[in-house]
Amino acid sequence: MTRPTPTAPDSRKLYDRLWRDSLRKGKEELGDLEQAIEFLKSLPVLTSRSVIVEIGCGTGKLCEALYRVGYEHAVGADIAQRALSFGKNRYPYLSLLCMDGATLALRSGSVDICLSFDFVEHLADVDRHFREVCRVLVAEGIYLFQTPNRITNPIIETIRWRGWRWRVYHRSLQWPWALKKKLLRAGFETVSFVKIPPLSDHKLRQVPWPVRWLFVRLPWKRLPLLCQTNFFVVAHK
Repeated sequence: MTRPTPTAPDSRKLYDRLWRDSLRKGKEELGDLEQAIEFLKSLPVLTSRSVIVEIGCGTGKLCEALYRVGYEHAVGADIAQRALSFGKNRYPYLSLLCMDGATLALRSGSVDICLSFDFVEHLADVDRHFREVCRVLVAEGIYLFQTPNRITNPIIETIRWRGWRWRVYHRSLQWPWALKKKLLRAGFETVSFVKIPPLSDHKLRQVPWPVRWLFVRLPWKRLPLLCQTNFFVVAHK
């Protein structure tokens, strides 16, 4: 199913440092596992026989959660060796591979469902990644992913990082119409969005405490797509 693939040295070093610092602080998950699971539960498309690949899996937390509930064909891929090494030690029964999202080392038409969470915004070439995902998916495969809103994310990240250092990591923030256009151009047939309220503990910790009062009271599912903190995307090949 796989073969070794080279990754950009600069990106690998960047994310190895990020994971080194995070793991030293005891943080084994950089994304929002709770929201990812809520998104997947809202879409009954996964089956126990599905070949699932999570791109940008980090330490494999989501793959492990899927494995525990019966999805035994879930594979994780990331370029950060520190995260993968930690994950392999913690979850030796998982398949966690070093792989670049721009050049997926997977056979064409070999994957039923691709996943990614807090990943697309890190890419230098989003179009190339979407073409690669489309290539490795089976004829009616699905790409399920989440990526931050280009409007709201800079505000949240500037507060969280207390400056602009987040821009080194979030290189490709997106508008919803641009995402749809890119996915269709890459070969996907249909693209839709799911609204998931940003009310997980992970999300609420990112906003100042006075704003949390407003966050928990907003009617998120009735707000326009551009007002969401993240875009949850369903792309059918």
